[in-house]
Amino acid sequence: MRPFRQTFQTLTGSALLRGLFAFGSAEAATRVIRLGALLIVARRVTPDIFGTAALALSVFELVRVLANAGIGQRLITATDAELPALCRTAYRLFWMLCLGVAAVQLAAAAVLAAVFDLPQVGQMLAALSLVYCVMPPGLVQIFLTMRAMRMPAVARIAATQNIIDSALTVSLVLIWPTAWAIVLPKLLAAPVWTVLARRSTRWTDSPAVTPASWRAFALMGPSILATEMLSALRLNADKLVVGALFGTEVLGIYYFAFNAGLGITQSFVAACNLVVFPHLAKTAASEGAAEFRKAFATGLAMLVWARTCSTAPWRWPRASGSKSRSNRSPPGRRSPSPGSPAPMPSAGSRGRFWERRHDPRGSPAGRFRHGRRDTRAVAVRGRAHSRPGGFARRPDGPGDQPRPASRLRPDRDPRPAMLEQVALSRGVAAAQSACAHRPGGAQLHPPRWRW
Repeated sequence: MRPFRQTFQTLTGSALLRGLFAFGSAEAATRVIRLGALLIVARRVTPDIFGTAALALSVFELVRVLANAGIGQRLITATDAELPALCRTAYRLFWMLCLGVAAVQLAAAAVLAAVFDLPQVGQMLAALSLVYCVMPPGLVQIFLTMRAMRMPAVARIAATQNIIDSALTVSLVLIWPTAWAIVLPKLLAAPVWTVLARRSTRWTDSPAVTPASWRAFALMGPSILATEMLSALRLNADKLVVGALFGTEVLGIYYFAFNAGLGITQSFVAACNLVVFPHLAKTAASEGAAEFRKAFATGLAMLVWARTCSTAPWRWPRASGSKSRSNRSPPGRRSPSPGSPAPMPSAGSRGRFWERRHDPRGSPAGRFRHGRRDTRAVAVRGRAHSRPGGFARRPDGPGDQPRPASRLRPDRDPRPAMLEQVALSRGVAAAQSACAHRPGGAQLHPPRWRW
């Protein structure tokens, strides 16, 4: 009990692990709620309406990355002495940058409405440009929260905004099934994020502090902006291509399939960037490489664990304890009793059959499973045909001859081959008993393989 308690204290004592667990759980909950909302929306709106909203949201995501110009990252890496002055400058830069991005989005809306004859998409983009007027009051506070490594608070803020967004989307779609019902919740949920971000860290723009020079933010801006733009193009450029080539109706179907199949992996990778960067910024230069390897290994292990846990009930039904079709008898057929011979496959069957699983401990109690036919473990293929003095033709052997002993690999464990021999013998016995009651039925001979 004591080693387990020490391990638990070690895991909970690490700020990196706490942040990864917080973001992982928040993304999982958000993903489930968003998927449910997506299914409800798909039932209420047509693909054309869904495609119109998808086009507006894709352009909005592409334009929004311009607001991430490395200003917040500079606050995270700042020292305690220069932080107050940098915060005042960052607050002004945030307002200037967000207003500039809003102007770019308004220009994109005008182009879509005038040149591409999409007035509704242009109106939606014009409405979504108001989001950039709500963001600046909470940007300094949220980056200060990340600088303090309070990642659970950041994860709660993001999860709350996404859950409110999904709830508003479902409510508006049920009342007003149009493209606006899918787009407007992005604008309505933005004030919630601003209020929660301002409450996460107390900071005010004090006139007594002299602002720092804007050149202090010019070092990290271009590289971070280029990275964010490439990431946004990778995620949203395909939607623009589909909409331009096939129209909004096909885009709606594609957008629904893309979001329905989007797993938690991509969201977890994006969350790792938010958690690992402040952790590395707090690390000394001499320990940077070691901490980077540690953070990479930790994030990769948690990602593999999350993927394994999310897909285990479907990939490994026996290991997870869930009941599957492999543990049930077919309808209208009773499971054979222990000790009875394995049933013969039906005549002409090419697909699935019932076979007896051998117990390696020698117990007569076995289990019957419904699996793919294995030509190495049954005596006949499909219909009951045989040849005198041999077996039916095998797909992996030379004609009628059994597999020679020279083809067996000595480095393999002989136990699977022994189990295969036992299953083959039982299949031959069942075939002989079935052929004995058939007029003119040919007798099958036992296997002549030697191990």
